[in-house]
Amino acid sequence: MEPVTPRWATPTPAPMTPSGTPAGTGSGPSGLAPSTAGPQAFQLLLGLLLLVLEGFPGEPPRIDYVYPMGASTGASCEVEVGGRWESWPLEGWADDDAVRFRAVSSNGWFQLDVAASATPGPRLIRFFDARGASPPRVFMIGTGVELTEPAASRATTFNAVERYPAAVNGRLTTPDEPDRVPLLIAGECLARIRVITRGLDSPILAQATLLDPTGFALGRTPEYPGGDAQLACPIAVGGLYQLEIRPMASAPGTPVDPAAAIYRLEIRIDGLDHVPRESLTGGNVNEQRLAPVVYTARTLMVPSLTRAVVTPPGREILYEFQARQSEQYRFVARVGSIGSPLQPVLRVLDAARQPLAEASPAPDPVLTWIAPSTDMYYLLLTDRRGEGGPLHTCQIEVDRPRNTFQTRLPAHAFRVMPGETRRLTVTVLRPPGSEDFLTLTAMGLPEGVSAAPVQVPPEEVIVPLEFVASQNARPDNRPFRVLCTRTTDVPPAFATARFSLEPRHAQPAQLLVRESDQPWLTVLPAPCEP
Repeated sequence: MEPVTPRWATPTPAPMTPSGTPAGTGSGPSGLAPSTAGPQAFQLLLGLLLLVLEGFPGEPPRIDYVYPMGASTGASCEVEVGGRWESWPLEGWADDDAVRFRAVSSNGWFQLDVAASATPGPRLIRFFDARGASPPRVFMIGTGVELTEPAASRATTFNAVERYPAAVNGRLTTPDEPDRVPLLIAGECLARIRVITRGLDSPILAQATLLDPTGFALGRTPEYPGGDAQLACPIAVGGLYQLEIRPMASAPGTPVDPAAAIYRLEIRIDGLDHVPRESLTGGNVNEQRLAPVVYTARTLMVPSLTRAVVTPPGREILYEFQARQSEQYRFVARVGSIGSPLQPVLRVLDAARQPLAEASPAPDPVLTWIAPSTDMYYLLLTDRRGEGGPLHTCQIEVDRPRNTFQTRLPAHAFRVMPGETRRLTVTVLRPPGSEDFLTLTAMGLPEGVSAAPVQVPPEEVIVPLEFVASQNARPDNRPFRVLCTRTTDVPPAFATARFSLEPRHAQPAQLLVRESDQPWLTVLPAPCEP
């Protein structure tokens, strides 16, 4: 990892155009290829040369870490951002309008306000300036108590957690010295601890150990390099317990900046109704271990309509099904429409139970998926917050649509200059033999930028979508969407084009959010003023 911009550093201000607006570059990602010719191409090249001569740095911000990694609904707090940018302040964006970032005077710090109406769970955030936007990062919105380790503290400065559910945000700034979080537990219960690092693209792995009031280790999260882990530990006697967090490993070959060595703990306290009572007998519960509960995968019929209940808390329900290559599936989890408190995670796993696809968070999430090969697959259902109970019900609908299509984008962000036409390459995936005509449409574009709808015949896979910026297009930064529509259906079937997140430290499958349908468009400042 390259050195991050410290809080006290003052980056060199970007050169300004005569109007006082930061100048910009016209170079964009490879997925947005220029499509100009003749005199217009010459004018663009001349404009780019002028930008180089003006010395305007063309790189968008790069964010290495965000700390803390989450906040609770209804909360306001300061957030530290580390990385590289040309000038301050930056602006912040979240995929939920109820989450707002506002830069403060200190370089690298934002005031975060989360409205009570914010949707809990993992969200995507970006930071941007006139040059463009950083790649999206995952940020957690919780519903319980949030604790954050102070900037210059060690383990003894953590306040005791007294109310649950709770989340603790910390940094392992000293590799050989663990953090300790005091947990005040009232009595007999089942403590559930989740350690999140790679799910938020942290460069480290962390292990949590639960210690009783005498210092005896009740249990610890598994030590394996595959990603984040959870611990479920029965407790018979109340008291002041300690949760010890130690670094396990970092991404191979990556030097870890201590400021980026961040982790997040999610702590729940549940009842013992579903825990075998024999695990609490024998006089000393500290010598007992809670054996993991293994649930057998159920057979999934296609098509089918199935009712599921996520209980006990934290349970993951698995359905297995056999799929042939290029077969299409549509999974729907009816939750919001039936008044269930479940916040569903709906995910397809391969035969090794590694994630392949996941539905975007929604009251009734829908996952449309095409099997990459003939094999056994699993459909996973669980609660996003680790909750559960008799009321956490879900109605799962499974069918194979007549024709399913997907659209993919090559990159997370695109840039265009006034007077420029740039081509965005969209990949359209359809099952073999499909004869449907589709239409690509760009939505949410700023004033002065347009993209004519493109008709996609059945044989086309790589489809160019041209963005035209007028000469008087003003600088802008915003997300947009590319909609793919099949008008032969009533009502028309549609899908939004998606791009995959590219983590710096984790594997893509380890992220809590793996893809998005909100790419970013930056209209750069004009290369020169008339």
